Amino acid sequence: MPIDLNKAPLFAFIGNARNKFPSTIRAIAVLRKLGKPPVSADLTRPTSKIETALDVFEYLTCMTTHATPLAQDRNQTAICIQKQWSPCIRPWVLFFLDRIARTPEILENPQGTTFVDNLVTATAFVIMYPASLEDPFPELDQLRTSQSLMTLSIEVWLRVVEIHHFSWYTWTELLVKMLFPKYIGQSFTQAFPHALAASRRKDDFELVCIRHLNRLSQRPWEIPDDELNGYTLSMTLFCQCFFPTSPSYFPFLQAGATPAITSALISLLSRTKTLENVSPGTERFNIVVDLAEKLLMLLRLLVEAPVYVFQTLDLGILVAFFKAERFHHLKMKITFPPPPFFKEGSQSTFDGLLSNLMEQFAMYMIYPPVLRRFRKSIEKIEYLELDVRLNPKTAPFWSTWIKCVERAETLNSIYHNVRTVAPGNMCGYKSCPLKYGPGGRRQALPDGHRYVRCTSCLSRTYCSRSCAVKSWKEEHRTQCTQIVATKKAGKHYPSNTDMAFFCAIYEHHVFQNRFSIVRGMQAHEASNRDKDPLKSCFLQLRLDNTEVLDPLSPDCSRLSDLSSLDSSDMPPALLHDIRSCLVGAYESPAKICVLTYIPNGDREVMSLVKVVDISMLQTAPRWYTATGNGY
Repeated sequence: MPIDLNKAPLFAFIGNARNKFPSTIRAIAVLRKLGKPPVSADLTRPTSKIETALDVFEYLTCMTTHATPLAQDRNQTAICIQKQWSPCIRPWVLFFLDRIARTPEILENPQGTTFVDNLVTATAFVIMYPASLEDPFPELDQLRTSQSLMTLSIEVWLRVVEIHHFSWYTWTELLVKMLFPKYIGQSFTQAFPHALAASRRKDDFELVCIRHLNRLSQRPWEIPDDELNGYTLSMTLFCQCFFPTSPSYFPFLQAGATPAITSALISLLSRTKTLENVSPGTERFNIVVDLAEKLLMLLRLLVEAPVYVFQTLDLGILVAFFKAERFHHLKMKITFPPPPFFKEGSQSTFDGLLSNLMEQFAMYMIYPPVLRRFRKSIEKIEYLELDVRLNPKTAPFWSTWIKCVERAETLNSIYHNVRTVAPGNMCGYKSCPLKYGPGGRRQALPDGHRYVRCTSCLSRTYCSRSCAVKSWKEEHRTQCTQIVATKKAGKHYPSNTDMAFFCAIYEHHVFQNRFSIVRGMQAHEASNRDKDPLKSCFLQLRLDNTEVLDPLSPDCSRLSDLSSLDSSDMPPALLHDIRSCLVGAYESPAKICVLTYIPNGDREVMSLVKVVDISMLQTAPRWYTATGNGY
């Protein structure tokens, strides 16, 4: 590993170790003469035996790093370590790691030299001796198969990251480049749970990593290149924790992974001082690009539920996308296994991945909190004229942005009208008097009217305090506890306003495409010679599709029947609801069963099955929700 001692004064002890022994052979002979490490030791008062072993490790570190200029000398030292690894060096490595991993705090000896600091750093460099070999991979494979070495190494890595020890990026590079030279693959994901189980700090592991991420977002333009590269390698390790299949995925989300990664990404892409101090074409800029790539990948893995999407939007991620125009044309270097959503070609550039993220945000616009925040971002971008000044307007990014803006305006029109024309639909009390007023007509609320919300589950909204009190007494008291438990389990629970908005969207979609839907129904009914309700057609509307962002487009839906529906993975309850709706819709040729797919977070899809009366929609104004089905 390259080390410039002039730029890293904390590593000066490595250069000073050159004169401790006349040769590598002599140093290893001294270590062999010491014999086995002690069973236990008090590092506050290290014995001469332990101090001598550390002197040997410091000398070996000096001779295997760039503190030794000649590559031939480094190679000869690595060969000596390789020959003496198992009988002599490995026991001391495990001893030092075990003692370091259990050390509660940084200790200093009476002379003022940070004994444990040097021990932590030198041990990492000794383990990395294969880097100086001509063919390091066979030796790396042998190190990787040592479960005790891997587990202890991960423990120490967690420890030095937690306290932000100056050797943290050395240990990070050790795990990434040495123990896992190609990819962080199955070996790491198997060893990681064992390392956490053995760690005394396993309970707050997620918080340690989040604090580590937050350090990056403070002043990235002042971070030395070595540490900035260490942050990049840290993201490679964190990728294993952020994958949805990882047991740490949800704990990381709860610990605040989404805001932490978003803040770190914004600080790299759009902070003024970062733009001023990191010039394109420099080595530092290349490190920033690599780091931003990994952060973008991680963020895309996390925004799989509405709450995490609007957390990201609140921090101003869309504004950062526009300010990051100097990144748009860059090709991405996928240095770790790409996630499932990654597509070669369109997402092989930064603007392609930014477009994918915007499509993900746009998909969740069917949730009112996401829609409101996305529109605020649009207003800020237009106010700052970032869309006008964007140059060049690269194809995937700009075209996706235009589609997202159009989707936001369409959904906002639906949302505004359902709130003003039929506000009772937004009330969580099923017997709200506003749902149907005198003569069966819905009543409107005055402008500026404020709704009230359940302060416990935050999932029920009411048009008035009286509706909230009545709902609590009649039904919500028992539901509230279940909703809170569902949220604590990491599952998204749609609110009543979400459900009302979903129903308004599918009714508007049916109204917009009513003529083509009726023609398709008539053609299908002509072929249904048995007149069997279960063989009649229904409409499948996919609101979880990022390929078509216009919710009123006919490409979002299609007519099908049970025979063409893949029911192998379908829950029995959903299949029962579809059959019941088909029977109910068959009573009138103007009614149709609508199966709507709603993104519900964590790659789960919620299905709504309702009957819509097209004859009522045909006589209604375009932006008026005329039926109460599904509210």
